[in-house]
Amino acid sequence: MTIGSRSSSYPVTFGAVFASGGRRMPFARAAKPLPAALAKTLSFAAVHFAVAFAVVYALTGNVWLGGAVALIEPACNVVAYYLHEMAWARASEPRVPAFARR
Repeated sequence: MTIGSRSSSYPVTFGAVFASGGRRMPFARAAKPLPAALAKTLSFAAVHFAVAFAVVYALTGNVWLGGAVALIEPACNVVAYYLHEMAWARASEPRVPAFARR
């Protein structure tokens, strides 16, 4: 099962199909193929590391400090990203009006 878009078509995640009883859901999340997603993640990590190092090195002139910050800052961003995703998912959950609840 795929969800088409103008640029490409990705398979629907198993969880989205299972949760929908096998029907195509308009809000089902399409998953990128793992190799493409992994390549993009690794590419972004390399760029992020290089930018963090370059900024700290430009400001301080210290290679060791630039390397340390370039390692620590992305690790902190991973935690912040996870918390942001959890908050985003919670905020985007459909809300049921009080009068519609049983």
